[in-house]
Amino acid sequence: MKVLFILCFSCCTLAISAQQKFDKVRTGKLQVQDFSADAEMRQWFLPEYRAYEVNEGLLEKINQYLTGKQLVLVFGSWCSDSQREVPRWIKVLNRAGFSMENMKVFGVSRNKKAPSFVVKKHNTIAVPTLVIYEKGKEVKRIVETPKGSFESDLVN
Repeated sequence: MKVLFILCFSCCTLAISAQQKFDKVRTGKLQVQDFSADAEMRQWFLPEYRAYEVNEGLLEKINQYLTGKQLVLVFGSWCSDSQREVPRWIKVLNRAGFSMENMKVFGVSRNKKAPSFVVKKHNTIAVPTLVIYEKGKEVKRIVETPKGSFESDLVN
C-alpha cells in the first residue's frame, strides 16, 4: 500500500511539474508573426499550431466566406483559452489562404481594460475574441471557444 501511495504521489508530482504556466502579458497591437517570434508565446503557440488538425473539407467555404472581410483578434497572452484557440484559428486562416494583412491582432491585460480603445471598440468581455467585419459592420463574433469547430462556426 505504501509503495502504491508513493508511486501515485510521484506521478502526480511529475504531471504537475510538467505543466508550464505562460503568463507574460502582451498588450497593444501585435502582428501574427509575433506569436512565433516572441520567445514565451512561441512555447505555447507552435505546439498547438502544429498539433491542430484542420477540417480540410471546409477550407474552400472559409476562403469564400472571408473574401472581402476584415478580422480583429483580441486575445490574452496569459489566458489558457487564448493559448489553445489562437494557434488553431490562425492555422485555419492560413490554410484557407486568408491574407493576414486583413486581420488586426491586439493583446489585452488580465482585467481586459488595456488597451481600453480596443476593449471598448470591439466590445471585448472575454478572450480570445475574433470579430469579423464586412464593410465596417460586424457580421460574426467567436468568443473564447467555438460552439462546434472553428471551421464550422466560420461558415455557419
